[in-house]
Amino acid sequence: MPRKQRVDYPGALHHITNRGIAKRPIFERLEDVRYFESRIARSVRRGEIEVRSFSLLTTHFHLLVVSLQGCIARAMQRIQGEYSRYFNRQRRRDGTLYRGRYFSGLVTSQAYADNVVRYIDGNAVHAGLVADPSWHTACSAYWYARGAGPLWLDRSALEGRALELSGASTYAPHVYAAAFKPRYSESLEAWILQRLNAGEGAPDPLDDLIDAAPPRILAWMRRKAKLADGGSVGVGLPLVPREDLEAAFRCHAERLLALDDAGKVQEHAFAGLLRDVAGLTHGRIAQMTGKSQPTVAYRISRHRELLARREYGEIIAAITRGALDRIR
Repeated sequence: MPRKQRVDYPGALHHITNRGIAKRPIFERLEDVRYFESRIARSVRRGEIEVRSFSLLTTHFHLLVVSLQGCIARAMQRIQGEYSRYFNRQRRRDGTLYRGRYFSGLVTSQAYADNVVRYIDGNAVHAGLVADPSWHTACSAYWYARGAGPLWLDRSALEGRALELSGASTYAPHVYAAAFKPRYSESLEAWILQRLNAGEGAPDPLDDLIDAAPPRILAWMRRKAKLADGGSVGVGLPLVPREDLEAAFRCHAERLLALDDAGKVQEHAFAGLLRDVAGLTHGRIAQMTGKSQPTVAYRISRHRELLARREYGEIIAAITRGALDRIR
């Protein structure tokens, strides 16, 4: 199967990640981290990329970068290739260092970009390296917490965004900490990976809906329900992580029960929301609910039919609105 061609252009914002083959460490010493950072710095000096957020961990790395020349593939080939040769030379080993070519995803939504930063910062805590990302020297959160940083880290965009999110008039390190509280969970990681794997250039409705009133959200859901759905892959980009959808669903479960005290409407709604809002496959929903895939497909179909009912549609829009509020 031919490789999927990456989408890139000057000004494109990318979330980039890769890890060591067989989960082996790729950063074993401070010197390794410094050398990898020097390769990033060289790419910045060439005018290829602008780095906004990063985290280098033992077995993998994350970068949030702007492609300045539309040559992100060339830049990453140099960064990873030069580092791999350094790593092997230092240890007198040969062979591949990475599990494969790097993952990258276009970030075209501001709301999603905010959550990518929180996720990148949260990785060091999840890995058990530090209790707070501002203590991890190989993470951009360390530098944002100090209002300083290496010349190759462009802090202006995220510091400006932190001011917008916090409503503060003057930037200070605590403003970043308040705006980008680190976050990590299996559900959040699955959401990030879904978006990385969904196909670059897919339309992202997140910014359109993040501030939308429930009637507009319902109109979007009804349009989405008309799309063909084979069940094996997500329909477009997943809107929110599963855990945020589940939390919002619990807040409105009684309202759904009032429509049908046998609980069938709840079951249809839950399956449909997992599919259309969280972007889960029929197989994954079947695993979660303990039902067969045909049963899941039926419930999703009923959910989409029920969206035409005013009372049902209003509750579903309120659940989605609540889930969106959780990722602001």
